[in-house]
Amino acid sequence: MPNSKKQFWQQFLKSRKEIGSVTPSSRYLTKGIISKIDFNLAKVIVELGPGTGVFTHELLKNMSPDSRLIVVELNDEMFYILQKKVVDPRVSLVHGSATDLEKILQKEGIEEADVIVSSLPLSVMPNDISDSILKSSASVLAPKGRYIQFMYSLVLKKKLEQHFSQMKKSYIFLNLPPAFIFDCRKK
Repeated sequence: MPNSKKQFWQQFLKSRKEIGSVTPSSRYLTKGIISKIDFNLAKVIVELGPGTGVFTHELLKNMSPDSRLIVVELNDEMFYILQKKVVDPRVSLVHGSATDLEKILQKEGIEEADVIVSSLPLSVMPNDISDSILKSSASVLAPKGRYIQFMYSLVLKKKLEQHFSQMKKSYIFLNLPPAFIFDCRKK
């Protein structure tokens, strides 16, 4: 099995626009993200930018047997790590861009997502790309769907508010670096 922490660091150095942190998310951040999801209602979950799969494994632990998880990873090396680590019939691993989320779900035969969990470093992406990802995410969410994004600053709070409503913010200090979780509802 590849050393995922080392590979995470290497990918951070190579792909700063794709990898937003120097280390995978802590168990505290993971617990904070997972606590926002009602797994009894979430039958289709999408994970954007899973990195080495820290959230992926926790999502799978909590999902019901009839739920689906669509995991979208753009980075070649991270996708390779996920292919080795994530083997579950409920998961579809997609090597692609979150800007193509509507097409990805269509190809999977899914009309809408109940929850989208995003680890994407939106604040370091060009505005047109982050806008496209947020617009696409909002369009595929079910009427009471949730978009859960973690970030290391409040820079994009207003941008999230443009696409989502009823946003709640929490802060996880025990993460490197400390992180904000934005729990957003579809407008």
